[in-house]
Amino acid sequence: MDGTTTADFLATNIRTGEAIAGKIPHPRIYIDNLINAYELASSHKMMITAWDFLVEKELAEGKLVKILPEYQFREISCCLVFPSLMVTRTQKIFSDFIEECYSRIKPSINK
Repeated sequence: MDGTTTADFLATNIRTGEAIAGKIPHPRIYIDNLINAYELASSHKMMITAWDFLVEKELAEGKLVKILPEYQFREISCCLVFPSLMVTRTQKIFSDFIEECYSRIKPSINK
C-alpha cells in the first residue's frame, strides 16, 4: 500500500442523520463479485461490503457479523439499460413499473 487516500469516505448514521466525512486508504484488493468477497470475509482476515439481503443467511447463521449496522457508507447509482435505442412495448412497461416502484420509496435521509 502506498499510503494514498481518497476523499470519498462518507459515513451517515441512519438513525440520527449525522454524516462523517474523511479520508480512507485505498483498498488493497478490488472485488467485483460477492462470491469472492464472501470467501475473503470467511477467512476472517478482511471486511467486505455487501447488501444485507445478499448475506442474510450468513448473518443469521453467525458466519458473518455486521459491523456498524447503524451507518451507511455509500450510495450506488443504478441505471436501467436497454439493448438498443428502440424500446419494445414490454421493455417500456417494465421500465414504467421500475420507475413507479422507486417513486414509492421514501427519500433517504441524505437527500
